Amino acid sequence: MSDVRKQVMAQIISVMAEAEARGDNGFAAASQAFPGTPKSVLIEASVEVEDARTEAWWRTPERTIDGEVIRYAIAGPASEPVPAGPRDAEFDASLDALVAEGGR
Repeated sequence: MSDVRKQVMAQIISVMAEAEARGDNGFAAASQAFPGTPKSVLIEASVEVEDARTEAWWRTPERTIDGEVIRYAIAGPASEPVPAGPRDAEFDASLDALVAEGGR
């Protein structure tokens, strides 16, 4: 894509994004601002606007998940409670006996 095409597309995308941010129809706003623009160009610009919105949406859960992973890594697994399984009375008695003998 040439520089001129990129600049024109950037202007169309800007008009669409601003219109949608106001709650207006971006496609209609771009059609009005750039009369005679082929629908295929407007559709391409609309896809770019939607891709940017989708990317921004994805960044939110990614940051949340990354934040949780980082907090867990900093705190370490020892800070998480370890789920207790079913208790075994025989095992408990054996462990108590072992501790009482000093681990022998």
